[in-house]
Amino acid sequence: MAGRADMEVLRRLLPPPATGGDEVDWDRLAESTGWVFPQDYKEFVRVYGGGDIDDYISVSTPPVLGSFYDDLLRHVDGVDAGLAHVEPRLLLEAPPPHALLFASGSGGGYAYWLLRGAPDEWQVLVLHARSPKWDLFEGGMVEFLVAVLSGSIDCMGGFSGEETHRFTSWKEHIA
Repeated sequence: MAGRADMEVLRRLLPPPATGGDEVDWDRLAESTGWVFPQDYKEFVRVYGGGDIDDYISVSTPPVLGSFYDDLLRHVDGVDAGLAHVEPRLLLEAPPPHALLFASGSGGGYAYWLLRGAPDEWQVLVLHARSPKWDLFEGGMVEFLVAVLSGSIDCMGGFSGEETHRFTSWKEHIA
């Protein structure tokens, strides 16, 4: 799964916002909700926080005071209802809930973690924009974002692989 090198590539493709990321007490969150998240996601939230990429992909976070991107855990109830067209073999290895939505595209694409194995082993399950097609990206969240933003995969509406992208934090939206 993602390492420091992947995060550095993401920082080059997607410079962090000047407002900084979000502070989350991950231990307290795990105690109160039972949810433990991948390290690459925790690092993403620390560096970027909740917000959107190129006004197109919205990335959710756990609850953060003041943020309107803090809806990550609201997607837990009934999350499997949207997985009707996923190949059953992908879901058999994980107990319900099978997936958790962490990003969505304004054009209709959705990125979920496939909840099997330890959090740092979670892969990304993608529902293509305006399509019932699902794909499994065999990497973590940061690797997935690097692949989307570099244009090496086309699933969230077709990024052309521009050299740099813009992340707009929720803090910038309310300023």
